[in-house]
Amino acid sequence: MQLHSCFLALLVSLSRSDVHDSTDSAAEYSCRANAGNCAAGRFLKSSMGPTLIQQHNTRSKTGSKLNSTARKGVTTDCAQRLQHFSGRAAACLLLQNDRSLLVNVPYGTSPGWDFPGGNRKSSEAACETAERETFEETGIRVRAIEKLTYNVFKCEVVEDRPCRTSVDEGCLQKRWVAKNEINSLNLRGGTWGDKRGLLHQHVGSSPPPPSPPPVPPPSPPASQPDACGCTSPQGWSSTRNRCSSTSVTSDDEASRCMNKQPDACGCFPPEGWSTTRSQCSSGSTTAQDEASKCANKQPDACGCIFPEGWSTTRSRCSPGSQTDDWEGSQCSSKLTA
Repeated sequence: MQLHSCFLALLVSLSRSDVHDSTDSAAEYSCRANAGNCAAGRFLKSSMGPTLIQQHNTRSKTGSKLNSTARKGVTTDCAQRLQHFSGRAAACLLLQNDRSLLVNVPYGTSPGWDFPGGNRKSSEAACETAERETFEETGIRVRAIEKLTYNVFKCEVVEDRPCRTSVDEGCLQKRWVAKNEINSLNLRGGTWGDKRGLLHQHVGSSPPPPSPPPVPPPSPPASQPDACGCTSPQGWSSTRNRCSSTSVTSDDEASRCMNKQPDACGCFPPEGWSTTRSQCSSGSTTAQDEASKCANKQPDACGCIFPEGWSTTRSRCSPGSQTDDWEGSQCSSKLTA
């Protein structure tokens, strides 16, 4: 019984991580109270003490290191927030400014660009693994905000800083990629499923900014007439052939008003040639084919010069008529007969 007490006192003193002289004194005091067993106590301390101390310190340091490593880089309470508590290897699809962050993994059977991620440690939830691995490989603290696939989480940047970690493979080369670079990437094989598909789905997926409203054309000062002589708020109406409060002078109308030279049909703007009336008319615009006919002063097959054409009813050239193909053919036949 006395030896048992001495043995327990020694174990208590040896289990402390800092073994000083005061610990030795405590053990010696216990042995003096049991003088017959001091020799056994001293032998026990000298033979087993270093081993027990080393084992205790190793267990303490190992446990502390595991706890510290497992939590390092875990940024948020993502497991509680996303209600996703299962653990597995996981990665981040990290997005910022319509780009995604990839890391270059140079080892393995199929090296290449990959999502930052890795294996689970301790009792981490999968989203915590993704946050920690991203921090260890890039130096960027991230927040998992959405589960995209079985083992990939959409993440956002919390803090960006130079990578100085030396855990596992350490810092990896990183690159922010835009949507137009995705197809040309040499992606690492065999990890995180369809990475290229996820990149196409999420990179550059933010809605474009709204287009600015169209800028209306500048209005002339109220006291200054425009090219057609209309004073704001009036503008030229080609239909009415006058200034109107419900019209705005267009660039084409302004150009015609400024051009005081007659067109190919002899019409002065704002008038134009009317094939129906066979004359210049307000509210009409000389079309390209009309201008071409007006410019051509050669007689047609029936001897008519535009703006006249052959009238079968009148059996002569007549304004307002156009020589059609059949009439032209008949006229040509008569000439060759």
